[in-house]
Amino acid sequence: MNVSKVRIIIWIEIIYLLIATFFIPTLPSWKMFSAVYKPQTFIMTDSQGTNIDLRHYLPQTYWFVDESTLGDIARFVCRKQNRAHTWSLTTKSGVYELSENQCILKKK
Repeated sequence: MNVSKVRIIIWIEIIYLLIATFFIPTLPSWKMFSAVYKPQTFIMTDSQGTNIDLRHYLPQTYWFVDESTLGDIARFVCRKQNRAHTWSLTTKSGVYELSENQCILKKK
């Protein structure tokens, strides 16, 4: 295959991928970061009112893309802290409570 045919094939692939991102919604693209949540919009507190910063338990490069992952992170923090507290997680969609023994997340 000569160089010009390879270039043509590469350009066809690039054009196909660009067009596919607009018409196939399941493909990841720049739209996947359009709803990145800021960690400051979530508040986790214990029963004594002490705020827990969830960012201390995450890698520095972690992005909140979906609010549903906060429940898993809150359960992890609850288990890691291992204190006899009832935890509260406040998000945009509501307030959740984690029981002190089993760290089960329930909506208030």
